[in-house]
Amino acid sequence: MSDNYWTSLASHRVTRRSALQGAAVGVAGLSGAALIGCGGGEKKDDSKPAASTTGAAPGSVADAKKLLDAAGVKDGLNVTILVRKDAYEDLCLFTGDQLAKLGMKAKQDIVETATAYDRMAKRDFDLTPWGHGVSLDDPDALWAEFYIKGAPRNYSELSTPEIEAAYLKQSTELDPAKRKELVKDLQKVSLPALGKSVYYWSMAQAIYYKSVQNWSQHVGTLNYNNNKFQDIWLNA
Repeated sequence: MSDNYWTSLASHRVTRRSALQGAAVGVAGLSGAALIGCGGGEKKDDSKPAASTTGAAPGSVADAKKLLDAAGVKDGLNVTILVRKDAYEDLCLFTGDQLAKLGMKAKQDIVETATAYDRMAKRDFDLTPWGHGVSLDDPDALWAEFYIKGAPRNYSELSTPEIEAAYLKQSTELDPAKRKELVKDLQKVSLPALGKSVYYWSMAQAIYYKSVQNWSQHVGTLNYNNNKFQDIWLNA
């Protein structure tokens, strides 16, 4: 079974619209991704599935089943989903429901947070839906944490020589405009190969009075870099 088979399958079966409707009830900004275990660009309309390469309707059950057949899985597959208790249970149930439509049997392995992180660090899982946040809006930070070889949170341990080369090329480019184009190339070579299928992502907004001085909104405003407020003052 090829490394990018799971990514292709999940991307065909789960559209962002179905993910938002099925897993984020009442939590419109919840982010999530399905990570594939070692054991096992331009703005577009995300409600429309990607074009099919199987001849079936894109994003359909038939399309995904043809991918299963191509991988040699004829009678479904038993999958254990690692579930972080009190965090991603809804997301895991949604993923299991989607896989069941393909005839796959998904077992929910529910564990406490500490155990879940330990299992992730050891790559001891088949499949796990998980949410991620980033503190720096820069490709170097994102790919170095999640996507290149040896990255600490590249839990699927998938990469390709093309990804590694494109990452280094954009990282050493000093011209911002040229680097932006190189980052687009990095995205193009990364998407087909990664062991992560992104269901959706979150957006945050912040409102503050004009009397608040010396505060800047950061990526991850609600979680990370600028919540100490040690340099903020009020202009009465």
